[in-house]
Amino acid sequence: MLQMERKKKTRKAHTDSGALRKRGMMAAILLAVTTALCVGNRNSGKMWTMPGGPAEKTESTEQESGRMAEPEDKSPGLLFEKADAKVMEALETAGAQKAFGEQKASGEQKALEEKGEPAGSFQVAYEGCVSEYPIEFAHCDCVYDAEGIQIYAEYLYWLMVPESFPYNQYVLYIRTPREEFQLYPVKDFLVDKAHGILYTKIVGNDGFEKVKSLPFTEENGSVLTLEKVVFDAEAAEKMLCDAHDRTEEKEAAGGEALFSNITVELTEMDAYGTGILNGEVGGIEKSTGKKYYVNWKNNPKSGSLTAEPYILKQYDPIKDKEEFAACSEVFDEIEQGDWSHVRPVEEQYLWGMDAEEWIRLDVNGDGMPELLGSWSWTIDDLPENENNVKRVVSSVFAYRGGMAELVYVDVNDGMEYFFVTADGAFIYEWGVSGWPCTSVFRKSRFDEKWNVEYLDTIVRYRFEEYEEEQTAHFQEAYPDTYGVGGSGVYYLRERPKTEEELKENQDGKYVVREYLTEEAFLEMFEDWTGWDFYQAQMMY
Repeated sequence: MLQMERKKKTRKAHTDSGALRKRGMMAAILLAVTTALCVGNRNSGKMWTMPGGPAEKTESTEQESGRMAEPEDKSPGLLFEKADAKVMEALETAGAQKAFGEQKASGEQKALEEKGEPAGSFQVAYEGCVSEYPIEFAHCDCVYDAEGIQIYAEYLYWLMVPESFPYNQYVLYIRTPREEFQLYPVKDFLVDKAHGILYTKIVGNDGFEKVKSLPFTEENGSVLTLEKVVFDAEAAEKMLCDAHDRTEEKEAAGGEALFSNITVELTEMDAYGTGILNGEVGGIEKSTGKKYYVNWKNNPKSGSLTAEPYILKQYDPIKDKEEFAACSEVFDEIEQGDWSHVRPVEEQYLWGMDAEEWIRLDVNGDGMPELLGSWSWTIDDLPENENNVKRVVSSVFAYRGGMAELVYVDVNDGMEYFFVTADGAFIYEWGVSGWPCTSVFRKSRFDEKWNVEYLDTIVRYRFEEYEEEQTAHFQEAYPDTYGVGGSGVYYLRERPKTEEELKENQDGKYVVREYLTEEAFLEMFEDWTGWDFYQAQMMY
C-alpha cells in the first residue's frame, strides 16, 4: 500500500542503467515489483547554480520509531574514517573489518566461491556498538564488481539490527584492493559505474541532511578521504527559494527558513554517460502548507549544481484537443487489451494485466484524465436501488508524450486502498478491526510528482476495556483520545490549517485535529461517498 513495507529482504540498488526508480507510491502487481517514471514539464530558463523531511504523521497513520541519526558534528555515512578504539576492538572481536585477504576461506566459503557467490560476511557497526548477527555477502546486492572493487548493499529492517541502530536504511560495504569499510546509515544511493562514483543520501535528526559523492576507483590514498558533500539541507532550501521566486521573502525574513519537510530524491544518472546525476528536492512552504518541487542536476566535472522549478502543466480540452484525442486513443487500446503504447517499466511487468473495470478520472488536477484500473464488489447491506458498488483502485496510468505511464500500482489487502465514489471522488480508506477498531477516510489527490495529497480526513476509533499493561500503551499511543477519556468511541477530523492558523504555526504542523460528534462524522462520510457509514462497512 502507501509507502508499503518491502516484501523482500533486500531491494535492488540504483545504478546507472538509466532506469528511474521513483520511490513512494509504487508497490507491486501480483507479486511483481514495479516502478514508474514521472517526467514533468519544466519552467524553462529558470536555473540555479552553486559553485563547487513527509507529511505529518498522526494517530491514524503508522508510527515510526524515533531511532534516527547522529549529532551534526559527526558523519553518519562514514563509519570507519575516525573509528575509535572501542569500535575497532569490537569489530576485530567480531571478525569484521579485517584486512583484505586476511581471513582464510572456510569450507562453507569455498563452497560459495565454487558456486560463484561471494564468501564472507560483516557486522553492522554504529556509535561504538556492533550488531550481533553477521550479514553474508552472498545475501547482499552486489551493485558494483569490477577491477577488484566490490560494493555490497543490504537494506536493514528493524529485526536485523539492535534497537539503538537506525533501520529502514542501507548499509553499504565497500571492498577495494587496499581497504574495506562500511557506510551506515544510508537512506538512498546511486552508483555511477562509468565514472566510479558512489552517491549517497544521508538523513539527519530533522530529516534530510546531505547528498555526498565518493569516488571509489581512485588509486591514491584512502577512498574515504575523497568524499565530498554535493549539497545539504540549507542548499536544498535555497534551490526551492530561488526556483520559485521566494528569495526576496527569505531575505526579508532575515534568512529564516521559508520551507520545511525538505525531501530529496536521487533519481538517475544521465543516460548519455556524462556522469551527471539527476534528482529532485521538495519542501513545504510554511506560509501556505503547499509542497513545491525542483529538479536538480549535479555535474562532477564542472562542480556545478543546477536546478529548475517543477511546474504541473495544465491542460485545456479546447486548446489541447489533439492531445486529449491522442490520450483517449491510447486509453481505448489499453481497455481493449492492446498495451503497445504503455511505456515499459523496470523489473517484471505483467503486460496482460486485466482489470474488472477501467475508470477515467483526473486524479492530479492537471485537467487531463488518467486511466484507473479497478476491481469492485457489491456492498450487500446497501439497498439495491442505490449505488452499492465499491470500486477499488489497483493502478493508475497517465498519458505523457504519446505513451501511457504506470504512475501508481497497489496490491490490495482489503484493509488499505483508494476507491472512487459514484460522483468521482478519490478516497483513501484504512480500516482495522483489531485494537483499537479504526476507520480512516481521506479525500485525496496526487500532486505533480505523483505523491499523494490528503485534502481532508475523518477518523473513527473504538477503544475497548484493556488490561493495565495495554491501557498504558494506548494512553501513550493515542494521547488525545484514549489518553484523555479512556475506552469508548471517538470521532475526529484532520483538516489543513487555514492561512490565519499557519501564521501562528507554532507547532510546525500543517493539519489540525478536531473532535467531531457522531452525527457530524456520519454526515461527512455520507457527503463524501453517498453511503450510510454503518451499512457500507464490513466491520459493523
